[in-house]
Amino acid sequence: ATRPGARAPASLAARARSQPALAAKDWAQAALGASQAPPPPAAVSLPPVDPLVARDVRPAARVPPPSSACDYYICHSPLDDTEAKRAALAEWAESFERRIGRPPRVWLDSLCLDPTVLPHERVHLSVAYMAKCDRLLLLAGPNLVSHLRAAAELYCWSLMRSARRMEVVLAARTGEERAAVVASVDTFHCVNAQNLCEDGESPGPEQLLQCVETATTYRFNERVHAYLPAVRAAEMAVERRE
Repeated sequence: ATRPGARAPASLAARARSQPALAAKDWAQAALGASQAPPPPAAVSLPPVDPLVARDVRPAARVPPPSSACDYYICHSPLDDTEAKRAALAEWAESFERRIGRPPRVWLDSLCLDPTVLPHERVHLSVAYMAKCDRLLLLAGPNLVSHLRAAAELYCWSLMRSARRMEVVLAARTGEERAAVVASVDTFHCVNAQNLCEDGESPGPEQLLQCVETATTYRFNERVHAYLPAVRAAEMAVERRE
């Protein structure tokens, strides 16, 4: 039975299947609230609260078959610097296109998420969104795991996919900021993560806290700490390039 006013699980699943993915063509033009950006297609119209808005994107099929899964699910925190994320994502997307010969096809919440999805519904639907994606792109700034929703996504991904199906891109401009990213994952504890909505201020859904309780604090922390080697490797790769 479903409580009065609640959406039935079947309808939530249908909504998850209908969410569009995006093929990003020019991430370098991404910016929060850019006045020159055209409005997103009606299927992905968004409230002006999320950290990333892209100018040149192409909505994918509304109901993509399994063979047309997204390349990457992008995990990021609204608490991290928007410009640092934009720049890091632009560089990564250009590198991907040089290697593969086409733009990356990604799931990015600010452009793909149905704006009518409520915060507590997103908790349940995130797993369905991830299931559409072949790999995880960790857009890691110093506050990534300080946001409980982002930490919960890392936990869920670790249960669904191999650690090899993951890539880390550091959204950090300086060596000090990159060290802060590594330290945040190394010292992560779920009791210190902030349960906030995407505006970075409103309280987040209680279902995220229930996720931690179900996992147990130890297992939740352990799963997030498992990303540390990949984050450290990304830091070392940047240092070698510099």
